[in-house]
Amino acid sequence: MVKRTQFKPYGISNSLSDPHGYSLAIHPVDNARVVPTGKKIVWHGTRAGVIDSDGRYVRKSGLERSLGFLTSSPDLSNLKSNDVIDEEVIFAGYIFDHYGHFLLESLARAWAYRSSKLRIVWASTSPLKAYQLEILSFLGVDKSRIIVPERDMTFRRVYVPTPGYIVNAWFHFHHAAQIAFSNPTHESRKVYLSREGFYSNVVNFKNEQIIEDELSRFGWTIIRPHEMSTKDQIDLFSSRSTIAGIEGSAFHTAILCENTQAKHIMIRRSKPNLNFDTIASAIGFGKFGVDGRISDEDKGVKEVCISDAKEVAVEIMDLAAN
Repeated sequence: MVKRTQFKPYGISNSLSDPHGYSLAIHPVDNARVVPTGKKIVWHGTRAGVIDSDGRYVRKSGLERSLGFLTSSPDLSNLKSNDVIDEEVIFAGYIFDHYGHFLLESLARAWAYRSSKLRIVWASTSPLKAYQLEILSFLGVDKSRIIVPERDMTFRRVYVPTPGYIVNAWFHFHHAAQIAFSNPTHESRKVYLSREGFYSNVVNFKNEQIIEDELSRFGWTIIRPHEMSTKDQIDLFSSRSTIAGIEGSAFHTAILCENTQAKHIMIRRSKPNLNFDTIASAIGFGKFGVDGRISDEDKGVKEVCISDAKEVAVEIMDLAAN
């Protein structure tokens, strides 16, 4: 018997001042130096962020997750910029190549700059990809407003917003409203998001084809999101469709769509990602989980097995019908 799992929100703030210590605020820092990561990957100990005129690290500019900050104070001995650029800018955070982390973390300060005319500056040196620039343009941020520095830069004033989303910790209602730019559509289908042809450096799944074949027999549309345009993915998540699939970053597209009429059915992994629960609860759409029965026989290998795949398909259809 495939076990259903219930989604529980991990942390949602419904007020500007949050009892857990998280709140939305913008901190102005005069004569501030923005120090980029100097590499693509942001990981524990990455020395990047904003330094004030006295050489102190502005901790609010760091990258925070539920277990603490990944970033720390930059090495001041390696800084090069001397001239102050006579401009006020907004600190945008860190650029992630990964689709899901870009939506959740790279856009976490968008609540502060979406409606502003000031330029935004990242603490990353890796250029933005085409899909990332497209999403920012949907949010009203023109490419001309974006600064991706090759080295540290000092500005007359840098506004440092606190993040509206912290991975595995918190999603602020105001941030959710600001980044949801897509209006709901009336299209209604039963769609399965296939990972066929998509290779992940983290984990790949065997037996998914069995699920797809079973759903296809009953009229479901099989879609490969990694082959779709960004706009088409957003349109899908803006619709009234029932969307099923293995828990993964494709479902994070939902944060761009203020769609309470959606219904998502996710095949959960052995260690469920709590971000999906938080997003669903913050936006208010229907979300249901199916225990994917991920086998541990391939532990330590990038390809794992979904056991009872036909039964998983039946459970998906049962949830879709109710």
